[in-house]
Amino acid sequence: MVGRYQVAVRQFAARRAHCPDDVDELVQEVFCQAWQELSGLRRSDRFHSWLLSLAANQTISHWRHHAAACRRDAEMASAAGWRVLQPDEEYARRHAQDQVRQALSALPFEYREEMRDDGHLAL
Repeated sequence: MVGRYQVAVRQFAARRAHCPDDVDELVQEVFCQAWQELSGLRRSDRFHSWLLSLAANQTISHWRHHAAACRRDAEMASAAGWRVLQPDEEYARRHAQDQVRQALSALPFEYREEMRDDGHLAL
């Protein structure tokens, strides 16, 4: 099941996840849920769409959890007197982090290690 549908579920989750780091967790949750609920599938010819509906539900659940965590973080930051980033600022920050990660992954291994040991990169 995983081997046949993993790419489709991963692409679906990647388009909807807040962060690329969340995709693996979402995919794992989808397949765990599918395995647990497989006996409830009435028509095997609908498996692909059923699996993607599970992925959609997992993504929505993930968004809700993420939104609640963001609200808690904002409340704690505000209580501490920190400036809270607006959604567009947070998106820009995450986008910049993703670009740096991609650039680092393109470097030879020994150069990536030197940059991490430098201590100036906190991603």
